[in-house]
Amino acid sequence: DDTQVPLHHGIFQLLSILTKDKRPRIWKFLSEFYNVEPRVGYHLLYYLYSRAQLDLYSEFASYTAAGNLKSCLTEDLRICQEEDSPATFYRIIPDIYLKFPAVTTGNANLLHLIVSCIDSQQLHTIICNVMSKKMKIFNVRSISSLLRTTLEWETFEQYCVWQLLSAESVPSESVIDVLKDIK
Repeated sequence: DDTQVPLHHGIFQLLSILTKDKRPRIWKFLSEFYNVEPRVGYHLLYYLYSRAQLDLYSEFASYTAAGNLKSCLTEDLRICQEEDSPATFYRIIPDIYLKFPAVTTGNANLLHLIVSCIDSQQLHTIICNVMSKKMKIFNVRSISSLLRTTLEWETFEQYCVWQLLSAESVPSESVIDVLKDIK
């Protein structure tokens, strides 16, 4: 889309002058722009990913109306998944999980974004990342509630969740209660 080129260019220009003392003003400006054009957050996220500076994204998230990393990240990844190519979305997911485990691990909304449009190759790649400990998707303490949430999802999405669960080697005692709910 032609409107993305100027959007990218403007973000790149602003971030090229990003110094510690200018960050608050730039984050404030970008958050105001984000309120009008939500794709700004996703473009910023992708830009920072490409520069290996994802830690700066949490600073930006604190300036948004949501005011927290979990909501901001989930919404920006939703936009990425819906408006960009699936390859872009699945390319950044492992690094997002690695960089922000406190808000990604056990996040049902993010997990649903992942499994709702995944294909077999992408599933295989994510399983490999999980098995090699580059990603941790599940939080054992909240696994029962997360799995109960997934029972409302499409069959293939549930299949993918169980594949990921198996790849992460979650102890079977953690899921026993949920198995009773499956009919």
